[in-house]
Amino acid sequence: MSAPLTFVDKTPAKNEVFTPAENVASPIGNAANDSLLEEPSTFFGKVSYRLDRIRQYKDERFSTLKPWAEFADKGKFSVPGKLEGFGRINKNVAYFYSNYVIVAFVGSLYVLITNPSFTISMAVALAVYYYLKMKVNANEPLVFFGREVAIYQAYTSLIAFAVVSFYFTGGSSTVFWLVLCGLGTVLAHALMREPVSDNTSFSFSVI
Repeated sequence: MSAPLTFVDKTPAKNEVFTPAENVASPIGNAANDSLLEEPSTFFGKVSYRLDRIRQYKDERFSTLKPWAEFADKGKFSVPGKLEGFGRINKNVAYFYSNYVIVAFVGSLYVLITNPSFTISMAVALAVYYYLKMKVNANEPLVFFGREVAIYQAYTSLIAFAVVSFYFTGGSSTVFWLVLCGLGTVLAHALMREPVSDNTSFSFSVI
């Protein structure tokens, strides 16, 4: 004898409120979030996007900036021991990281201002590079003075311009002073400054 059929009524009750499942993703919300994370495709959109990223980075750095009186406290400078140097650098870079970023930026800016020919030529080369990159990504032809130019010809000309400009504007000495004013100053301070007792070691982890 077969079992009787049973009918189950799954119609919601009169006073029951329907609540959608929480784990169902909203396509509209996801699209909005993705649009915020994606870099704009237009030139001015890219510039605005980059400026916003720089402004956000600046705000983050200033929020962790240590007092300059503590940074330059003469009573905290001493010659490190034989096995103490690396530990000092590791701890001081973690503690004074934002201060070091500002010191390196100011030093590098001073070097670039004192050599305007190098700065202008490298800025022009960088601007042309981003222009070519934007054209390639958009799959658009390169047209100069009414004539279409192959992409490899444009990049070859750009490399030649950058190399010649680097040589005739004293690029080697400028790079040397950039490294010295940036990395050299930071390492010298981190090596001679006695670490703060409650700071942590520097980590290269990327979130």
